[in-house]
Amino acid sequence: MIERKIFLLVILVVLLYSIRTKKTISIIFSTLLFLGVLSTFFGSPIITIGLTIFVLTTFFIGISGILLKIRVLEKINYSSLGLFSFLGLLFGIMNWPGTNIVKLIMTFPIIIFIIVNFKTKFNLVKTYPFLLILFFECLFNF
Repeated sequence: MIERKIFLLVILVVLLYSIRTKKTISIIFSTLLFLGVLSTFFGSPIITIGLTIFVLTTFFIGISGILLKIRVLEKINYSSLGLFSFLGLLFGIMNWPGTNIVKLIMTFPIIIFIIVNFKTKFNLVKTYPFLLILFFECLFNF
């Protein structure tokens, strides 16, 4: 429960930062991720809708990372955070075999995120702040 509250707080800070930067894509992704996590504090039908929103948003973030015209290492970071978060959530929710392996593989996007952000002096997170949300999702999933 405390993990969800910390995660919600991180998402709220990222959402406020996204609104302050006035970048449409960041505002949209941050808002959808915020609503997805916020829904987990409510009843059953709302949780299902919220988790669906969260999972689909991580998928679209991963796909949009592949399509962006940014440096290769940043593209790998962006898309791996989205796609690994998507896979981790999907395997976790569906209780598919191999969930523990997927959780172990979460170290890949975590390490890439740390390396890329130190290399770019946290410019990637300033440009795409919702990646911080996905970083924490991978960290909590691990």
